[in-house]
Order: sequence, then C-alpha cells, then structure tokens
Amino acid sequence: MPADFAGSDPKLYEQSINDSKGMFTADGVMPADGPQTVLDVLKPSNEAVKAKADQIDLGRTYTTEFVRAAG
Repeated sequence: MPADFAGSDPKLYEQSINDSKGMFTADGVMPADGPQTVLDVLKPSNEAVKAKADQIDLGRTYTTEFVRAAG
C-alpha cells in the first residue's frame, strides 16, 4: 500500500482495515437495506444530502451487476 494512502502508521492502517471488514457482505452484494442505511448515515452530516434526501432514488445509486457477473 502506498504510504500516502495508508498514512504513516502501518499498524493503525491495518487496524482500520480489520475494523471495517464487518461492513462488507461475504458475497459482495449490497443488502436490500444498505442504500437506506448509507443515506441515514449521511443525512445528519452532509447538508447537500440532507437537502435532497427525499428526491434521491436509492435504486439508482448502486448496482450489483458486476458482482453477480463475477460470481
């Protein structure tokens, strides 16, 4: 991993990767409630998302096409 991406603390980077593994599914497919969860997380901290949240078509924000094709 390039140092400018991983930062200056390799152990901290490794820990952050390990800590984030739980947010991924085993098969790589977005769970049905995943997009809504992401929107719910972003709304309180992102004014642009908050302002347009009711206009966002979550079905158009992701695809599982490539994961399914690879399977």
